[in-house]
Amino acid sequence: MTICGSDLMSLKKRSPEGFSESTILRIGIHALYAIKQLHEIGFVHRDVKPGNMMNDYGSENQLFMRLRLLNLGMVRNFVVRDAKGISLRKPRKNVLLRGTLRYCSLSVHRRLEQARVDDLWAMLYMLGELYVGLPWNRITVEKEIECPEEFVALAKYLRTLGYQDRPDYYKIYNWFIGAMKREKYSFSEKYEWEDDSLFTAKINTALDYSNREKSTKKALEGALQEKKFSRNFQSSNISGFEKEALLYTNIHEQNFKEVVLQL
Repeated sequence: MTICGSDLMSLKKRSPEGFSESTILRIGIHALYAIKQLHEIGFVHRDVKPGNMMNDYGSENQLFMRLRLLNLGMVRNFVVRDAKGISLRKPRKNVLLRGTLRYCSLSVHRRLEQARVDDLWAMLYMLGELYVGLPWNRITVEKEIECPEEFVALAKYLRTLGYQDRPDYYKIYNWFIGAMKREKYSFSEKYEWEDDSLFTAKINTALDYSNREKSTKKALEGALQEKKFSRNFQSSNISGFEKEALLYTNIHEQNFKEVVLQL
């Protein structure tokens, strides 16, 4: 089992002044990617929440933080594979509530079959809680909360999706990254829970990686010009590091087309 860091709720408690908008947007991008990866192989999580998202700084070759989506005890496949191929699983008429109440979508509260969109609703509620707190957590009257305008756009978009619909993950990503660009935020900014030594080490790692990336790009361009490179990775001029990165890209695209784009 991979050893990870702390979950998002623990990190929130260690940050007395709360999370900045920059931190929330970066968490949103990482959380979206983690959820999309699970959806791509045909499963919905059904319990997305801060306690099930853990930070992971990974190996020395990895840039900055990423999030791991844990606790797969309530996952359910929404696709079935048989002799006819891949198809969407038919929703059940009667289902029990699965998940944590404060992050559940309206359809989950109505005891409807959970779909990909419900994981994204939970993600949105999770981000709202980490940023300003959920309005229904401890109050009984209607209250508006301040949040990035992209969250409002996301909520309106999610209302248009049903059980059978595939979310447009790229659209959601563009909302988050667009907000970061508008406010001139950077992925290299310090998170509230990071101490100075960790932040310094992170920046040094980024600089080292950037230098190696430039060297790798130059080597790839040279190999392509000399026609010594093939998609089958038969060229001895491409290093193992480069092959691994390209192979990951191919596998990622193949899984995406095979499972998600058909539904």
